[in-house]
Amino acid sequence: WGEYVTRHRRAVEDLMQHRDPGVGFVVMQPSGGGLGNRELVSVAGLAVAIATRRVALVDWYGVTKEDISDIEEVYESPRGLKLSFPSVQQIWPEWPGWRDEKLIIFDSTNVYDERWGAEELVCSELKGPAVIRIITEQYVTSLIEHNPLLGSVLEALGPGLYKQLSSLYLRPISIISTRVEEISREKFTGKYVIGIQIRRARDSGHFFLWEDQHLFWECAILTARRQTAKNPNQPLAFFIATDSEPVREEAITALAPYEVLIVPMDTRQPDTRGQEGWQNAMVDNYLLSLCQDLIVSGGSTFGYVAHGRSDVI
Repeated sequence: WGEYVTRHRRAVEDLMQHRDPGVGFVVMQPSGGGLGNRELVSVAGLAVAIATRRVALVDWYGVTKEDISDIEEVYESPRGLKLSFPSVQQIWPEWPGWRDEKLIIFDSTNVYDERWGAEELVCSELKGPAVIRIITEQYVTSLIEHNPLLGSVLEALGPGLYKQLSSLYLRPISIISTRVEEISREKFTGKYVIGIQIRRARDSGHFFLWEDQHLFWECAILTARRQTAKNPNQPLAFFIATDSEPVREEAITALAPYEVLIVPMDTRQPDTRGQEGWQNAMVDNYLLSLCQDLIVSGGSTFGYVAHGRSDVI
């Protein structure tokens, strides 16, 4: 990791001095999705960059007119690295390397004329052009791990790869991290907190039908009873993260008499509510990562990233 930080900083410094950086870049471009997909793609870029000895940058774009369009509007680097491709490119727009770009698309949800890039991610050394742009909404780190030419580099980082990469590369900007710290200190301290994430997709039933909702509550109660049997003297509470107001209301009833923790927010829709929606969604997500146990929605990357950052196995 120290070698990567040095390479990243030196490349940016070289561009500032209008010198050829002498290294290539991996530009991760999320093809859509909300918080979970975009964080997965951004963190995967660091894995690709470490494995190929490149520098990782992220090129976001807004899904809607109100959506944010730059990663540095909500994330920053713990080491002070520049994350945004547009901001780094702007340092020296005339650098010839920006025009030497290879496009790899690995996306199962959108249709492109270009060939998918799975073979290149799994079977090649990703050498050649100065810039490799990967358009995806998938966590392509797993493909790199199985690449016989590159995977050994990531193997050396050991288990818990997502937690390692995400904590090294990304953290919420201060306005978000301060809220997370304040809420966790006020509501979580001294309690065993079980996080529950239920994705309703704007109540459309895309992820879960209402008749399946009882599965979450049953699992939650069983988890609480198991923990109480282990430590009967420790207070226990549930933290609910969901994009559905009816789910929040039902949780208070279904989980009684246990304490149910919910952060009041006007909106949790990052792609349609711009910066406010992103910040609120990230507060919920990072609070989930601080829970001692997690029950998350299958198929929802929002739950995946919270779980990946946590110590919960």
